[in-house]
Amino acid sequence: MSRAECHEGLLRDKVLLKQGAEARLYSGIFFGRPTIAKERFSKSYRHPVLDRSLTVRRTRAEVKCIQRCRANGHYQFLFLAECYL
Repeated sequence: MSRAECHEGLLRDKVLLKQGAEARLYSGIFFGRPTIAKERFSKSYRHPVLDRSLTVRRTRAEVKCIQRCRANGHYQFLFLAECYL
């Protein structure tokens, strides 16, 4: 079982809100709390190494941005962020 499959069951009542070129946004319940989840997906036209590198870099940048927002008084809370290599 992959790590993505392990975490798949943690988001209950998952509803797709939006799909863009890079990711899908879902709403749901994560350990009893209302949550927005972002799932980045691989791009088949990119070289696999480049695709993983871009995904990891972008995910880490988003985590840092959320942390900065929280430090400045905005109340986003990050439950889980994973970069699959």
